[in-house]
Amino acid sequence: MRAGAAGEHAYRSALKDLLESLLPQLKIVAINDAQRVACGAPDFAVTRNGSREPQTAGYVETKDLNADLAIVEQSEQLERYRRGLDNLVLTDYLRKL
Repeated sequence: MRAGAAGEHAYRSALKDLLESLLPQLKIVAINDAQRVACGAPDFAVTRNGSREPQTAGYVETKDLNADLAIVEQSEQLERYRRGLDNLVLTDYLRKL
């Protein structure tokens, strides 16, 4: 994998599979391009469906491979997400913040 060979969307199905394989007892569902929330549209909403009503466990924002996450973290988009979301992961598919 090399940055520039594919966009950030190319790896979303693999990330979805990884997220859903974690803690199978919680029946995690990673929703790609989930419905917008008040602060914007993070790439994934992660829910736990172990109960009768799905519960949002957190959100994931993805960037292209080897993106400079320190710079992305200072963006207006991430500032909004941090203010509006309790549990957010920022990743370039190789690293997370």
